[in-house]
Amino acid sequence: FNSPSAVEALTAGLEGSVVDALRAVPAAVQGPTTAVAAHAAGWTRVIEASPRTFEGLARTLAQALGPAPSASLTS
Repeated sequence: FNSPSAVEALTAGLEGSVVDALRAVPAAVQGPTTAVAAHAAGWTRVIEASPRTFEGLARTLAQALGPAPSASLTS
């Protein structure tokens, strides 16, 4: 999430069961204000970007998720 309004729009725009399922996945946020909004919306695991940029958000999320599984090629 890049802003508190993005958290609010997602939770307001989806059915409760979908939002509940999404809350099982960590919320990646760009800064502390958005982290507060994600916690208030029910996320228990919130990953905050460092640095607080889009690139920082992408890198922090990639680090939190770990390495991508290797592709298995068959001949």
